[in-house]
Amino acid sequence: AIEGVIGPASATTATHGGAMVPTLALGIPGGLASSFLLSALILKGIAPGPTMLLPAEAGGQLPLVFALVWCTVIASAIGALIGLGSLSWVMRLARLRPALLFPVILTFVLIGTVGERHVTADLGVLLVLGGLGYAMATLKWPRAPLMLAFVLGPMVERRVILSSTLYGWSWVLRPTVLVLAAIAITLLLAGRRTSR
Repeated sequence: AIEGVIGPASATTATHGGAMVPTLALGIPGGLASSFLLSALILKGIAPGPTMLLPAEAGGQLPLVFALVWCTVIASAIGALIGLGSLSWVMRLARLRPALLFPVILTFVLIGTVGERHVTADLGVLLVLGGLGYAMATLKWPRAPLMLAFVLGPMVERRVILSSTLYGWSWVLRPTVLVLAAIAITLLLAGRRTSR
């Protein structure tokens, strides 16, 4: 399913450009890469914020902003060309038997697991989650909802705590929340009816 490859790749590419908006316009980093950019700009004596979007005559840095935008566009185009150029040999990798790729992938997984926090206890977590994933695949249980909950759960928890701290539990009855909840319930019921 090529959509499963194109969708996440497009979203990953789009986040870098989108993260530049709050970084340059408000001085708030929108991601890890933009926090490095923000630090570099501050080290160079450039203060990101609304004044950065003013023309150079008004004391702003608008030419620099446009240069950063064009750098992002050119980098995306070069990345697409590299992807097209390497497509033929990457397709050959997809034709390899999984048994040949397994040792290489396992090596990268182990390096990534230990290299993230340099804690060997993470290997135990890897084994438990790997066993859980294998059991779910064997029993034909969907694994995507678990992954979404694992990734989005901490973010949702932080936002709920922040909302309840600022507004109490009255935020649940705000119009935007009610509309989004109604849309979510409607989509859930429509999905159940379609699956039947």
